[in-house]
Amino acid sequence: MTAMTRILAIVFVVCATAHVAAAQSFPTPRVRPARPVPPTPPVAPAAPAAPTPPSPPAFPYVDALPDFDPDFFASINDALAGIDFDGIQAATKDALAGLDFSFAQQKPFPNPPLPPLPPQDVRGTQEESTYEQARSLIERDQYERALQAFDRVIERRGTRTDAAMYWKAYSLSKLSRAPEALSVLGDLQKQFASSAWAKDARALEVEVRQQSGQAVPANSTDDEVKLLALRGVMQSDPDAGVPIIEKMLAGDASVRVKDRALFVLSQSRSPRARDVIAGVAKGASNPDLRLRAVRYLGMRSDTESRQALDEIYRSTSDAELKRSIIRSFMMSNGTNATERLVQIARTEKDPELQQTAIRTLGVIAQSDAAEALRAIYTSDVPVETKKAVIGALGMRPNGAATLVTLARAERNPELKTEIVRRLSTMRSPEARDYMLELLK
Repeated sequence: MTAMTRILAIVFVVCATAHVAAAQSFPTPRVRPARPVPPTPPVAPAAPAAPTPPSPPAFPYVDALPDFDPDFFASINDALAGIDFDGIQAATKDALAGLDFSFAQQKPFPNPPLPPLPPQDVRGTQEESTYEQARSLIERDQYERALQAFDRVIERRGTRTDAAMYWKAYSLSKLSRAPEALSVLGDLQKQFASSAWAKDARALEVEVRQQSGQAVPANSTDDEVKLLALRGVMQSDPDAGVPIIEKMLAGDASVRVKDRALFVLSQSRSPRARDVIAGVAKGASNPDLRLRAVRYLGMRSDTESRQALDEIYRSTSDAELKRSIIRSFMMSNGTNATERLVQIARTEKDPELQQTAIRTLGVIAQSDAAEALRAIYTSDVPVETKKAVIGALGMRPNGAATLVTLARAERNPELKTEIVRRLSTMRSPEARDYMLELLK
């Protein structure tokens, strides 16, 4: 018999004996005489009760308990008496006092911050977005809302400040607030005397002075009639309408009228119309008109238009115009557009423009863009350029296979980590299989 069995048996017998002794020690209670109870009316006989199961014996296992040795329990008492519990408690306190638990009050280490985006890129993107929103509000004749958006652009003091001041003055003139419009135009000509918007500001100033005090400008209807007439001529006889629009673009019409005339011209697929649009994009015209002309050339998606865009990109130093050309290549279809974007991504010295071209390769529809990005990655380019390629491949539907190939060959830990991070967010069989391969 084990020691534990003996202890349990002794405890059980002691408890049972105490229970029996307590039951025998209680005296028999006196029985009080019953009070007379009034007779009750007879009731229906109750159903016979179910038989009560026999109650089990009080201690069914007492007779089965094995014999125990009193000397065994005496030895246990002697062993317990020899343990110094006070000494153990004191030693434990001393050991805990020597430990430093201050780490429990420390804050966990924060995750490393993500690398910040280039300030100029963020600032320029927000400024351009707000500016385009304000221009679209003008096209819908919502001049009050356009004023608020142009004020936000002006407050940034970025590359679009002069253009925003011009359109703010234009909106004020449409709201018959001529004195405020003239004040803004005066500030524009003082602060940006060499700006391409200065000439248009002087023309608008003359127009506002002529129309001062009138709720509706006198020649606004004439402009609308001219544009409607041009649209009708272009639909019926494009060859006759193109020279009229070309003359209007070279004349003293307002920027808005020229912008709409340029749009009417973009609806024509004639080679002459394309040449006029390319001339506006190449010339020293209003900056907004140049950007619109570049956009219209990209929408034509023909070889001659892409060739014109390529020539403009190589001849200009205007970063905004170059960025617009890159976006126009994105709208163009064909291998030539991919080849030009790859050339820009490899040769462009401006890191922002280079990464813009790489991101564009990540979203264009051409299937050969993934292979072009892989070729850029494996060439002698800086680490930041390779990171941009990783991000562009992560946006392509077929980019996971290329990223897995680059990851297996990559020896730079930083770049390999970046590739794996990008693959971990992609839902493709190639990415999943490579993740399992790394876990093995």
